[in-house]
This record gives sequence, C-alpha cells and structure tokens, in this order.
Amino acid sequence: MASRTLISHGVTHYLSAMIPFRKPLSQIALLISGLILTGCQTTGTLWPGNGSALSSSQLLAGLDGGLVGQINNIALSTTDKQQALVTEYRALETAEPGALISWQSADQALAGQVSASQPYRVGSQDCRQYSHRIFSTQVGATADQSPIAQGTACRNPDGSWTLLG
Repeated sequence: MASRTLISHGVTHYLSAMIPFRKPLSQIALLISGLILTGCQTTGTLWPGNGSALSSSQLLAGLDGGLVGQINNIALSTTDKQQALVTEYRALETAEPGALISWQSADQALAGQVSASQPYRVGSQDCRQYSHRIFSTQVGATADQSPIAQGTACRNPDGSWTLLG
C-alpha cells in the first residue's frame, strides 16, 4: 500500500512538475516542425510535379497560337511568335499573379509583356486569365498604341495549357 501511494504520488508529482513545461515543449515542437519544413523547396511552378513528358512544342500546341496569335496588326516573325508563345506559357505555368513576364523580338523593334492572374479551379482544371501586350521599342512609340489581347487558359493534366474561346 505504501509503494502504491509512493508510485501514485510520484506520478502526480512528475506530472505536476511537467505542467510548467507544456508551453515551451509545444513551442519547441512548432520550431522543429518549422525547421523541417524550411528544408522543403518549391519546384518553381505553381503546379508542383509538372514533370511532363511532353516536348516544348507539344506543351505550346495546346495554346493554339496563344493570345499573340490573336493580335493581327503587328507583324512578327515565326521566331518572335514562338518566343512570345513561350512567354505566355511561362506566365501561365510559373508566374506569380500580376507579375510581368517580358520578351523582345530578335531585331529588338518589338517587345511584349504577359501577365497572368490568380489561378482558379473550373471542375478539375486550374485556369488563369491572362493578358499579352505587344509594343514598339522605337523612339516615339506610346503605350496607348500598344495592342493588348486578353483571354483565359486552363491547365491540362499533361502540363499543357488550352486557350479557351
């Protein structure tokens, strides 16, 4: 009976001695979990695990010419159109909402900026509204004269994007 009281008293004494340490222990656990998570890295994309097996031309094909293809009053070379389309893909896939992703034509006469909004979900797909502005880099050109196209694209499971409408 005495040993039972001693054990019971010992456990009670041990638990009451631990009560003041509850808060620091929870803070230590939080600190340790924070340090563990700090070791994690992002993939640089908004959609981790992209790991698409598609080629870059296959990834761009879903955009079907992209917004740059809808801007008719500016003559772009095939190379410049490709660079503009790659920039659209980069903006959709990796850019933070509102960030401007830029490109410049091979002859440096034209440049473009693509900006994508916050992604949102439609059914099982992630979609983003985005805009593409092309402007002349020539002296005297004004931003007011710069054509801008706007649209929405949704991400496919294979990592490609499909331009809607």
